[in-house]
Amino acid sequence: IHKNGPPKREQQRADDKYNDVLRHLQDRDEYLQTISDDLTDTINATTDFVTLGDETGFDRIKRRNLLDRAQQALSMKFGLSDSKFTAAREWRLALGPTTDVPERKVKARRLFVDNSHTMSEAERMLMESTEAMTMLSEVLPRVRMQGDHVAHGEQAPDWYKKAVHSSHSDDRVALMALLDYISTATG
Repeated sequence: IHKNGPPKREQQRADDKYNDVLRHLQDRDEYLQTISDDLTDTINATTDFVTLGDETGFDRIKRRNLLDRAQQALSMKFGLSDSKFTAAREWRLALGPTTDVPERKVKARRLFVDNSHTMSEAERMLMESTEAMTMLSEVLPRVRMQGDHVAHGEQAPDWYKKAVHSSHSDDRVALMALLDYISTATG
């Protein structure tokens, strides 16, 4: 037993490990900020295209985004996640692996009840809305599937052309190659 704390070598290892973890977290934060900035640029660049070209599709994406933002806010408020990039997914995972909506709603309500001492009036009203609690609890609510279909569905090659041509020059060559491939692969 060391009266003055751990030996210097053990302390140095602990310090080195701490510094490695700190560097990793700083790198992760920089990476996530870069992704966030890129995503913001992409959203800003494509919003006009989608809005002008497909208002129904854009509305579906907005509804899906609204659902994700609500799940994200609840997840962070209830301590399920400390990262806005994974918070909505953490909310869904916290409700368990079951697809049974009533069972998932029970778990969601439990999260609200367990955090009732810090809930706002808006959160209390949300908890009282059967429809909202159902949507927040479903594994694949229609709003999510419709938004995913617009964002990830198979579109005709012409649908992408304006977005590819207006993309950042660093990405354009790669995107053109992808578009050429999709155009021939899907006939």
